[in-house]
Amino acid sequence: MVGANDTTTDDGTATFATDIDPNLLVGVALHELTHAMGRVPYGPQPDVFGLYRFTSQGARLLTDNIPASASYFSLDGGNTKIADYGQNSDPSDFLNSGVQGATDPFNEYYSSGTLQQLTAIDLKRLDTLGFHLAAQETVVIQTDGTQALSRTGQTTFSIRSAAEPAPNSIWQCARHRQDVGGMGSQTVSGYDIARKNASSGQFNIWSTDASAHYSTNLLSFVSGSNPALESYESTFHQDLNGDGAIGIQVVILETDLTTRLVQSGGNYFLEAAGSWTGPELWRQRAGALLCRRAGHGRNVGWLGADRRGAGVRRV
Repeated sequence: MVGANDTTTDDGTATFATDIDPNLLVGVALHELTHAMGRVPYGPQPDVFGLYRFTSQGARLLTDNIPASASYFSLDGGNTKIADYGQNSDPSDFLNSGVQGATDPFNEYYSSGTLQQLTAIDLKRLDTLGFHLAAQETVVIQTDGTQALSRTGQTTFSIRSAAEPAPNSIWQCARHRQDVGGMGSQTVSGYDIARKNASSGQFNIWSTDASAHYSTNLLSFVSGSNPALESYESTFHQDLNGDGAIGIQVVILETDLTTRLVQSGGNYFLEAAGSWTGPELWRQRAGALLCRRAGHGRNVGWLGADRRGAGVRRV
């Protein structure tokens, strides 16, 4: 037994060959480092590892002989086989042809198909040795009082009703850890989810089904000034782009007491003063829409408008 304050004795060691494919190194490291953490029998005396290693119901295998007798990992006294143990390379490893599958990183031999993360079976094996998963804090990203969008760890996002503590899973993927500022809104048949990329500042809006499973993109990679994004702010009841307003801002550019020029998002309207009705400004030639935005696509803004007979003119 190594003393808690012993600084002269190694708790464990692990070595790696220099010819390991870099794409497989994580799986190999998980395999070898967990050996150093105690995933190995110390027979013939009983040890923690051997308490869950059985040859049959109620019969434990406590040796570290190689080749090893056929044995398996069980948590209920040998009644249920969770994984088969190896017999040739290392008696603490799993058998490649065992019930746990051929790609487990705890298997005797690794290949190009070996998983590069621990499986649920691996975590159970480590749990029996005394290692436990740290509880991951759940952070509420956004709530409107009826639904709450939450993040657990860095990669799992969920949405729940305020009356239901159990969340529905939305997605779980490491590539989304760069996305921040998520917002959720319930629809008739599911949810709308807004996401902002921390690097680019662009927004995406997803639609999900009633179980919060992704179904389609409503908006993809748009800037904060995008009118469509601003229109969704009313759905989320939030100022998504941080411009100080919820929804598309309506700006009165000019009024001559009878006609006013109004900008709503990227569109312009000619309205009677004192009302919010009037035609949208656009230009058409030979049936083709040429202009309905500021400056006809150039760096020239609309200055004003007044009524002229049956039509209008701009200045």
